[in-house]
Amino acid sequence: PRIFTDPSSFWSERWLLAAGDPSLPPSDSATRGFDRATLVHNETGFLPFSHGPMNCVGKTLAMQEMRMVVCALLQRFRVRASESLDSGNFE
Repeated sequence: PRIFTDPSSFWSERWLLAAGDPSLPPSDSATRGFDRATLVHNETGFLPFSHGPMNCVGKTLAMQEMRMVVCALLQRFRVRASESLDSGNFE
């Protein structure tokens, strides 16, 4: 296919592999029959909110909802800096 390799199957790793993240654990891509060298990934083939002045009217609402979800999740965790962190690199 022109836009994605194996577009009819759910394969969420395709976004990570296309980004070239070397820290990824080995996935089942070898059993699917394609490798990173032959991965087809056209970023313009996936525009969830559209593009340009006539884009999705719900984009702002969706982004605000995601901010609220992240904030709600982070409030449930205790976050602190590591003792080994060099605080001289930060303001």
